[in-house]
Amino acid sequence: MYHRTIFFSVALALAACSAPPEPLGPVDVLVTGDWLEANYDHPDLRVIHLYDQAEPAATIPGARTIPQVTFGQAPPAIADALTRAGITNEHHIVFVGEGSPLGASYAFAVLEQIGHRGKTSVLDGGFQMWASANRKTGSPDDDVHEGGVPFAIQLADNVMVSTDWVAGKLGDSTITLLDVRSDAEYQGTNEGNAVKGRIPGSINMDYTLLYYSNDQPQVRPEETVRSLFAEAGADEGTAVIYCRSGRRASYSYLVARHLGIDTRLYTESWNGWSRRENLPTETGPGVRIELP
Repeated sequence: MYHRTIFFSVALALAACSAPPEPLGPVDVLVTGDWLEANYDHPDLRVIHLYDQAEPAATIPGARTIPQVTFGQAPPAIADALTRAGITNEHHIVFVGEGSPLGASYAFAVLEQIGHRGKTSVLDGGFQMWASANRKTGSPDDDVHEGGVPFAIQLADNVMVSTDWVAGKLGDSTITLLDVRSDAEYQGTNEGNAVKGRIPGSINMDYTLLYYSNDQPQVRPEETVRSLFAEAGADEGTAVIYCRSGRRASYSYLVARHLGIDTRLYTESWNGWSRRENLPTETGPGVRIELP
């Protein structure tokens, strides 16, 4: 009887070890360090550490490292980089940025555009906040996964919009145009742009209002950022967000998605709009949203 009990206990232990992990379930587009610490080794999850200059020596254990410029390339090149990193359409991806949050937010928008909406998130605060909390770090997974399941592209029609699309929506009461550049760029008093000003009817809500700083690139409390979008009237209808080239706007797009706001990213932004001589522009004071 004693031996039979031991055998039964061992069998139960082995069965528990071999049981499949619980599914990830729904994952927010912004994840916390606590959530990622509990889930980074889940088989359905892939962490991508984005870097600008030198490849990081330490990262979240098992993370893949990919240059952030990759996500400014054509979709086939992005799909190839993901495939080589062992990432398929079945994986949930969490981007981990360094310094400014813009690299991760832009990569997030690009992944949504190429069909990975609902399976892409960003670590709020990036790697510096992970490391500053003394969380576990390790070496990146630099293996090239040849012959794996290729990452397939399926372009979405509800993420990024074109200049023609935005021009066709001017005056549409269901659309809120958010200019997330600086006040000087919005008013047209800045240096640098050949054509100065903004898209008519735009509301200025600088993207930097949404997070604390580049040293602490974490989103402000939900009630704060929600009130900013509400004050701009962007909590109803569709928010269309632009900056100069799309990168700054991508962070506001990410936060809007986090809040459940219907939103589009105008990637050509002011660069695309200002090149069209037939399109209207505005300068001077307009409507500006500020922190309470």
